[in-house]
Amino acid sequence: MKCGVNFMRIYKKIFAAVILILSVILISCSSGGGSQQSGEVPENETGGDTAEIIEEQPEAYDAHLPDISLEGMELRFLNVDEESFWWSIAEIDAESETGDIINDAIYTRNRIVEEKYDFNIREIRIPSWNITSTLRNSVSAGGDDYDVVIPFSYDMGAIASGGLLLDLNALQHINLDNAWWGKSADSFSVSGKTYFAVSDFLLTDKENVSIMMYNKNISADLGLLSDNELYALVDSGGWTHDIFNKMISDASADLNGNGVRDVDDRYGLLAIDWGYSALVASTGERLTSKDSSDMPVFTANNQRFINVYESIMDLMNNRDYVIRSGIDFNHHDLWGEVFTGDRALFCQEVLSCVRLFSDMRSDFAVIPLPKLDNAQSEYYSLCVWASCMGIPVTAPKPDNIALALEALSSLSRQQVMPVYYEVAIALKYLRDDMSFKMLDIILGNVIYDPMRMIYNWGNFNSQFESFAIAGNTNIVSLFERHEERVHAEIQRTVDVFADLP
Repeated sequence: MKCGVNFMRIYKKIFAAVILILSVILISCSSGGGSQQSGEVPENETGGDTAEIIEEQPEAYDAHLPDISLEGMELRFLNVDEESFWWSIAEIDAESETGDIINDAIYTRNRIVEEKYDFNIREIRIPSWNITSTLRNSVSAGGDDYDVVIPFSYDMGAIASGGLLLDLNALQHINLDNAWWGKSADSFSVSGKTYFAVSDFLLTDKENVSIMMYNKNISADLGLLSDNELYALVDSGGWTHDIFNKMISDASADLNGNGVRDVDDRYGLLAIDWGYSALVASTGERLTSKDSSDMPVFTANNQRFINVYESIMDLMNNRDYVIRSGIDFNHHDLWGEVFTGDRALFCQEVLSCVRLFSDMRSDFAVIPLPKLDNAQSEYYSLCVWASCMGIPVTAPKPDNIALALEALSSLSRQQVMPVYYEVAIALKYLRDDMSFKMLDIILGNVIYDPMRMIYNWGNFNSQFESFAIAGNTNIVSLFERHEERVHAEIQRTVDVFADLP
């Protein structure tokens, strides 16, 4: 088997990451302001000395924070426990250095910011289904038990609408336009109010971005596009649904010859049960958008969305070409086995699953989901799940909490994200150099759809998923049944937010 890993590149990258972390530590401890060094682990293909690595560092990220003391404040995070998010890195603190790259980056980040601003982090982790009631009970009793709450995204709508959180825009020191807040704040705001968002302090939104994995062994055996040819196609902007569909049909075969399509045959695509939403999102279509007043608007009922959905259903309903985990077979019994056993050319999943397939015998490539056609200018990746941050209304000294969050998020972009992105994901698990560029594309245009992730207005997202899983093609009928209720519930959310401080 051809090994797709360049070990010299690994050593250079890890060395670069070490230099990066050391430089951040020195600058953070010596600087009187908030300016920091570095952004990503630099490319260094031709030389191995430290000087070359430092010269190639991109521009710094600067939080522009004052050099003040938080006077030993304990910063208390209420977060989901490990079992609730077992497939993803959800922790925000580390008790000690363990040798695990991400753990140690998180540990170092927290200790740097704690020392600089004189506070201490305490992470309280409980089952996800208890977070909303725990916070509500605390606030109702007038308690100031938590400074930051980090529930699953789908719990945030009720938490925010219940008046349990502060508007992040109203707090001193937080600037949601900074790069480390990404696009989530814009997606989740309502009429200029943002009660929760995702920053680079959290990894769950990156971990749960939709991706496509490509089995190099099957493609080589069948004479399909090589990984390099597929990468070049993606890079040129030519990776479209038509090419995707053709490759799926070319790869499918009745391997056991029994005339019945089952898990022992080969398929073009192993899809996950939520895969319909990700494929629709890959075309740039969303369930909701924003108007000029920053109000959410239900925009799915348009002709392009309808055409996209019908085209995707034509593919997903074809049992000769597509097998669906959680629908056509028990997800927990055979999850991943169809792909790792060389019985699917493509596997649709989220980024965290790259780690779960790290022992796969055959090499695989990671690419974005395809565009609809060549007229589409960008690739889009759906954020399927995430945890989000908010500050409870009873939290004492919210501006101090905001400063700590901004500092932690800023340093995360400089220190944790390069390690996660370049070392822990790309170097440890992805199989070739071009995977770095594919990750840039995948994470560069993430869709955070509030109807799918947060509110489920009019129960439409749940109905949409059930409708698609059942193989229904007449999406117009779903719009007709639910659109009025969706508009009414969106307006109800807007009215509630208008009354909140």
